[in-house]
Amino acid sequence: MVRRKAIRNVVAQGADIEIIERSREAASVIVPNAVRINGNEMLIPEDATIQISEISSNSLVAVTVTLIARSLSIRHEPDLDEPE
Repeated sequence: MVRRKAIRNVVAQGADIEIIERSREAASVIVPNAVRINGNEMLIPEDATIQISEISSNSLVAVTVTLIARSLSIRHEPDLDEPE
């Protein structure tokens, strides 16, 4: 079970991920060439592999994808929900 923690009145949630093939004709096999996360198209390296965990009725789906970062921030934020 995933525990969601409220931070600053915001509840963490999963992402909406779309793996899409854009082509003029529909084919019997889908070869994705676009990825959207929460409605925003992401740049991914040409040779990137997208991994999707097993999909079943009693487990969460995890997706691993390599993105090209526009910016990266690794920092500390105080946990305002914890007493000092």
